[in-house]
Amino acid sequence: MTLMIQTFGMTCQWKNRRCLTSAKTQTRLQCFAHTLQLVIGDGLKETKLVNAALAKASRLSSLLHTSTSFKEKFEEEFGQRGIPASVTTRWNSTLRQLKSVVSCDQLKLTRMLEDGGHKETVFTAREWNQIKELVDVLQPFGEATDLSQGEKLVTISAVVPCILSLNHHLENHKESVRYLGGLIRSLQESLQRRFEGIFVNVRMADEQNDVATLPFSDPLYLKAALLDPSFGTMWLTHDVLATENVKEAVSAMIKNLILKEDCKPTPTTTDEDEQMPVAESESQSGLFTAYRKKQKRDSCSSPQIQLNQYLDICDGQSCLQFWAMNRHMLPSLFRVAVRVMSVPASSALVELANIYAPNTDQAHFLSSTLARLTSFGGSSVIVGGDINVALSPSADTSTDTPLLTSLGHALWSDHAPVYLSFARPPQLRRGHSWRLNDNLLRDSVCITEVTKAIHNFKIDHLADTTSPLNQWEALKCVVRGVLIQNGSRLTTSSAS
Repeated sequence: MTLMIQTFGMTCQWKNRRCLTSAKTQTRLQCFAHTLQLVIGDGLKETKLVNAALAKASRLSSLLHTSTSFKEKFEEEFGQRGIPASVTTRWNSTLRQLKSVVSCDQLKLTRMLEDGGHKETVFTAREWNQIKELVDVLQPFGEATDLSQGEKLVTISAVVPCILSLNHHLENHKESVRYLGGLIRSLQESLQRRFEGIFVNVRMADEQNDVATLPFSDPLYLKAALLDPSFGTMWLTHDVLATENVKEAVSAMIKNLILKEDCKPTPTTTDEDEQMPVAESESQSGLFTAYRKKQKRDSCSSPQIQLNQYLDICDGQSCLQFWAMNRHMLPSLFRVAVRVMSVPASSALVELANIYAPNTDQAHFLSSTLARLTSFGGSSVIVGGDINVALSPSADTSTDTPLLTSLGHALWSDHAPVYLSFARPPQLRRGHSWRLNDNLLRDSVCITEVTKAIHNFKIDHLADTTSPLNQWEALKCVVRGVLIQNGSRLTTSSAS
C-alpha cells in the first residue's frame, strides 16, 4: 500500500481513501463500524439484569472446552460442535455464543447439565427468555457490523439504510420486550446521538444551525444509499419514520445532491482509481457471442433523465454488477457512483493527522491532541505537520532518511510540502495456541511416559546451575512434547 502525503495544502492520495479532498476543502468521515461498536457498548451497560444468564452461558462454553466427556455427550445430543467462547473486546462474540445456546433444546440441555452434576449452570425459564430476548434485539446489530466490514464490497451505501433500519427495529421492540426495556432505550438514544447527522438529514430530528459539524452529516452517505440499486429508495419508504410529504422532500433533496455532484469536475486520478470492477469483459469472443443482446449506449441523455431511468430499473441488484452492466447506458451517473462508492464505510487501513502545533506549551497541546486521535479507530495513525518540537530527538534530528522523501516549493508561506512514500507494515497473525487433550490424562501409556520423562529430566539436571524458573520452563517443553506425541498416537488409533 503506497501513500503520497503532502502536509501543506492538505492533499492526500491512497487506496481505499477515507478523506475526501479537493482544492479548498477536506472532510474526514468517521468509522462506521467503530461508532456502531460504541453504540452497542452504551446499550450493553443496561444489561445488568441478565448478568446471571450471561455468566451461565459463559460457564457452559467453558465446560465444553474443558470436559471431553461432556462435550461428547453434547455433540451426540445436539449435533453441533459446541458453544463458542465470548471475547470481552468483541461484543459480537457474545452474540454468537448466546445464539448457539438458545439453538439448543432447553429441556434436553437442563437434563444433561443435571445428570453431569452441573446444576449451577442450569438456566431458569426467566434466564432462558432473557437470553432469547437479548439475541432478538442484538441480531440486526450483528448483521450491520458484518455488512460494514466487507473488503471487496461497497460498504458506504449501507450506512444510512443500516442506521434507519436499526432505529425502526428498536422502535418496534419498545412495547414487546419484557426484560430489556432499558437496553432498548439506551441503544436508541445512543444511536440517534452518535449518528445524529443522518437523522437530521432525513428530517427525523430537529435541524440545527451547523449541520456540517454533526456526526455522519456528510451528504455522501445519502447519495451512496440512493445510488446503490440494492437499496435505491426502499430505505426511504420503509425506515424513514415521517410523513409522506417529508419523505418526498428528502428524496428530492438527495436527487438534487446527485445532480450537483455530476456537475463537479472530475478530480485528477489514476486509471486505477476511476475503475470499478467489471463482471465481464466488454469485448468477449465465443461461440455464441453474437446471440447476446447489445447494450444500448445513450451517452447523450441528460443526467436528470439518467437518474430517472436508474430509479426505474434498480430493483435490489448487486451494486458492482449493476454499474458494471450499465456504465455506458448511464455514463454521467456512473461517474458519480464511482466517486461516491469508492469510499469505505469503516476505518481506513491508515489514518492521517496533520497537526500545526503552537510555538509554546507544545507538551499540553500534543497530549490532548494525541488523546483525541485514539478515538478515530484506525489500525495505523500517521501524524505529520509542523509540531514545533522534536518528539524523538535521536531520530527526528538525525541526518539519516529511512523513508523515501522529497520537499516541494514553499509557494504560499514558509512551509513547504513534504512527500513521503512508504509501505504499510504487515499485520502479524496470532500464533497457534496449544490445548491439552484431557483424554491423555486417562491414558495409562501416556501417564507412564510423562512420569518417566519427568524422572529423567530431574536426573539429567541435578548439576544444573540455571535458575529454577528456567528449569521449570524447560520441563514444560519436555512434557508438552510427550503429550503431543501421545495425542498423535491416540488420533491415529481412533481413526483406524
